[in-house]
Amino acid sequence: MLLDEFSKEVLKGSLMAYKALDNPLRLSQFSAGIRELIGHTLSTLAADDDVKASSWFVVETPDGRPTRRQRVKFGLQGGMTDAAIAALQVDTAEIDVDVRKVVDGLSKYTHVRPDTLKVDARRGGSFCLRSRCHLS
Repeated sequence: MLLDEFSKEVLKGSLMAYKALDNPLRLSQFSAGIRELIGHTLSTLAADDDVKASSWFVVETPDGRPTRRQRVKFGLQGGMTDAAIAALQVDTAEIDVDVRKVVDGLSKYTHVRPDTLKVDARRGGSFCLRSRCHLS
């Protein structure tokens, strides 16, 4: 279900890093790759111009680009108004929170710090479960 060859390669490399139990930077490399994959996916599915054209878009960043939250919102409702989504009785807030939790969890391990170096396999596995990633 990945969008393009780039996405497949990023996922492949991220999984290779994750599975390298002897690599002290495995979670950092895995997290950075998956975080970039999420960013690429959101940018592809919710292009700047499309998000900005939505009736609900409000500039929230200094450079005027859409935020991750706005990209997720666009992915869920496109250009439909908030009122139209509410009339359909669709609650997008829970999905937005879930996406942010995953990205925040990945962010913790992206930057190499003493507490993210040499994370043991069990702790890495529990991180993956909390973040809802599914590795086989």
